This record gives sequence, C-alpha cells and structure tokens, in this order.
Amino acid sequence: MRPVTVLIFFALPVAGCSSMGWRGHWNTAPNPQTPWSGGATAAVDGDDPLPAVGSAALVGQVDLDLALLVDMAFDNNPEVCRLWHGARAAAARGRAAIAPMLPHADLSCATSREWKDGLGQHGHATASAMPSLEITWRLFSFGSDLATAKMAQCQLQAANFAHSRALQTLLFQVQSAYFSLNAAEATVEARLAGLREAEELLALAESRFQAGLENRQNCLQARAAMLQARHAWEEARAKVEQGRAVLAEVVGVRVSSKFRIRRSRLPENVGAMEDVEAMLDRALRCRPDLLALRAQLGGARFGERAAQRALYPRLVTTLSADRLHTGGVGTAKTATAAIGLSWDLFSGMERTAIALERREDVAIARANLKTAELKAAGEVWTAYQDHGAAVRQLESAKGLVAAADESFHACEIAYRGGLCPFHELLGAQSRFASARESFVAAECRYSLSLASLAYAGADLHCIGQ
Repeated sequence: MRPVTVLIFFALPVAGCSSMGWRGHWNTAPNPQTPWSGGATAAVDGDDPLPAVGSAALVGQVDLDLALLVDMAFDNNPEVCRLWHGARAAAARGRAAIAPMLPHADLSCATSREWKDGLGQHGHATASAMPSLEITWRLFSFGSDLATAKMAQCQLQAANFAHSRALQTLLFQVQSAYFSLNAAEATVEARLAGLREAEELLALAESRFQAGLENRQNCLQARAAMLQARHAWEEARAKVEQGRAVLAEVVGVRVSSKFRIRRSRLPENVGAMEDVEAMLDRALRCRPDLLALRAQLGGARFGERAAQRALYPRLVTTLSADRLHTGGVGTAKTATAAIGLSWDLFSGMERTAIALERREDVAIARANLKTAELKAAGEVWTAYQDHGAAVRQLESAKGLVAAADESFHACEIAYRGGLCPFHELLGAQSRFASARESFVAAECRYSLSLASLAYAGADLHCIGQ
C-alpha cells in the first residue's frame, strides 16, 4: 500500500519578480499539467502542445491510487487549463511590450500615371514609381518603455504563479476527497466487524437461553444491538457511494461502480513536527499566490513609473530613403536622416490622471498583499495546530483500540465462564466498535491535516530564495 503522504509535499520551484531583467525569458509552463519552474519554454508561437495521455482510461481496469487520481484531475480540470492559457497570453503581451524599444521599419511603394492633352498638341502620358523605406527608432524615453516592459514581465510571472497555485488547489481537493473516501471505506469495514461481533453475541445469547442459562430480556437486547449495528453498516455503505461521487467529480470523470480506489495506510512513524515559525517564514516566501501578489505589486510600481516618465520628452531618430522613377525623365534618389525630440506638452490632463491612477494601483496592490500575507499566516498557524492535535488524537485512538479490544475479549471469556453479566459484555463490545471507528476518524483527520498543512504552504519547496 502507498503511504498517504504520496504527493502531499507538492514542490513548486519559484523565483522572485525582481530576479529577471526585461531581456529575460518570457516563459510559461510547457503544458497545463506542469507547474511553472521559471525555465520552461513558452509555446506561444507554435501549435498547442499534444494532449496528455488520458489516465481516465484506467477507470475499471485498475484500482486507482492517489498518484493516478492526481494525474486524472490534472488532465481533466478546465480551470487549470484556463489559467495556463492566460499565462501564455501574458507571455505574448510581454513580448509585444518590448516592441517600442526596437526600431520600426516601414516599406511603401506608390505608382502613378499622368495624362496630358493640350490644344493643338498631341496628348501624352507619364508613368512614375516611388518606393520608400523609413526606419524610426525611439532612442530614449526616460525609462518609460523599459518600465512598461518590466510591468508586462511581472504580470506574466503573476499569471504563472496563479497557474501553479491552481495546481496546488486541485491537488489539495483530490487529496481531501481521496482521504474522505478512504475513511468511508474503512468505516464500512469497522462497522462490518462490529456487526459480525453483534451477530456472534446474539447467537451466543440465544444458545445460552435455550440451555436455560440466559433470560429473554438479554436476548432481546442482543438482537437490538445487532440490528443497530446493521443499520450503522448500511449507513456507512451509503456514505462510501457519496464519497465516490465527490471524488469522481473532482478528478473529472463520470462516477460508476468501476471507479474504485486503492486503499492507503498511514506510515508507522508520523514524524516530528517542524517549528511553526520556520513554517510561517517559508510559507510567506514560497506560496505561489503570495508570489503572484508580489509580482502584481512589482508590476503596479513599474506601471506607475512608466506613467510618470510618459510626461517627459522622447528622443527619436528617423532614417528614410526614396527612389522616384519617372518614365522618359529619369530617376531621382533621396535619403534623409533626422534626430529630434517629441514631447506632448498638453493632452487634456489625460497623462496626469493616468499617473495618479497608477499610484493608487500601487497602494491597492500593497494592501492586497498585506491582507493575503496575514490570511496565509493564519492558515499556516491553524493547519499546524490542527495537525499537532491530529497526531496526538491518532496516538490516543491507537491506545483506545488496544484497550477496548482487550476489555471486550476479557468480558467475553468471563461471560462464558458465568463471571460477567451480559449487559457488561454488550457494553464492552459497543465500546470496542466505537474505538475502531474513532481510530478510522483519527486516521482521516491526520491525513487531511497533513494535506492542509502542505496546502497552506508550510511544506512547499522554495528554490532561489
């Protein structure tokens, strides 16, 4: 059996927004199923990547473990695909943002034909052709164009981080649904064991009643306990089917009786807890959603700078060459080189208003980041404390099962020897069944708390920080 910790520690390499210059790579993840690593090649100019091999075809052929379920969800989730295409679009916009800093060349050609017809003279026609080439290059703009390109790059990184966080969210949803279904199936097994024990006690009570060693009231109590155990077992089976439907919906396939999972078991040692302050620090540095907000803040600052520098003049150089060919006259060539300043002195206060708007955008982005950091810290703290409680609860549940098992079998032996009343035996069996269910619940809570702790960001791998 696979341990439940498979794929919980989902590593997403990240890099800060300021670590890449405007001439750096305009990258996205190679496909929707892969998190952005900061070094993948964007498929903006080419065709769409080949679709991933559908793991949904394995439904009904094998029992699905957590790794296969995650693959299925990554293949089928439309939100992840949408965010990936959004990142590719941001990469294309980033490349377009560099265009103002590069030379622009325009080629044109005009042809004409002129007819002249005077009194007493023969009419004649003159044809001419004029190809023209003009190269314009904005040499200096006080950093406005550079800030615009850097703003586009930060927006691209924010889109890549959003895509990576979407993959983490989907992974957490699959884990939660898988562990819940895993616990529901384990509950069915626990209640089936309780039903078997209740049936054995009923058979024992009836045999002793027929032998004159037991009263009718105890037999009725044993039958009621057996029927109650059967009712609980049927209820647990219904919850299994509910959990199966939820998990199938999360991974994006149609639910059916063929949709079966491979049960997982907890590892023997649950491991030591890391210091919560270290987890908080790493989460604030490495969570993709926080990095996306930092990239948005960086983009807002570059946008403010671009809007401010747009108020300054621009240094522009122009090179042009013309060639005029006139039939019957000859050819004339013209070349011009010019350099000058371009300055929009007044545009109805539009640029000033845009600069003020960009300044407020920076304040909004800063507030959004602060809010998200406080929320993330609370999520990590809550997940850490919940996981610690789940670890302690799991240890208590193990001891509870052992004690209840020993108590039940001791009461059974004593009852067969006539040293224990029947109601005490029924109580011991009920406590044993309840202890088994408590252990299943503790296992489920431990698994979910571990997944929540990873999703909150405490166990994400951070590269380059």
